[in-house]
Amino acid sequence: MTEKMDAKPATADNTEERYHSLSTLNAHQDLSAELGNMVVAWAFAENMLIHVMSRVSSLGLNMSQNGYYRIPTINSRMQFIIALIDDWETKVYDKLAILQEIEGLGKLSTTRNHWVHGNWCVGGTSKEVVTFDHRAKIGSSSRRKPVKAADVKNHNEAVLTRANALKKLVDANSLVA
Repeated sequence: MTEKMDAKPATADNTEERYHSLSTLNAHQDLSAELGNMVVAWAFAENMLIHVMSRVSSLGLNMSQNGYYRIPTINSRMQFIIALIDDWETKVYDKLAILQEIEGLGKLSTTRNHWVHGNWCVGGTSKEVVTFDHRAKIGSSSRRKPVKAADVKNHNEAVLTRANALKKLVDANSLVA
């Protein structure tokens, strides 16, 4: 698939850049590595959300994990946990801090979803890697977004910071299956 954008010319000969769909990131190993790290960072974050769910619900980790993965999307999972926290009575744990970390993960998941569900392309001339959101209006600045390894690395660090905060806030190491 080739995509022509209604944008400023991006090539030396004053023509519009054309983008071609990618099937791999073999030519972009740094980006590929960071996206692999993103998968692991989000798996850890979801594991910490299961620990939060276990702490808040007083269910064991196995039962919490069983229930967690029956909820279809990460956004729905987080909203469910937030609803549990709203009714949770505790004097030991900082509900507000836990909620803030979960809400922060929710915002980060939007970026992750754009990367996971976007159409990955490379510029024919510029060789710039971008994702297209074909639901956005043609010509909109939100339709095409460059993706750089450093941006994914920063995202991963933000996810891990929030996940590690949750781990500490709910004393995850003390939970048992």
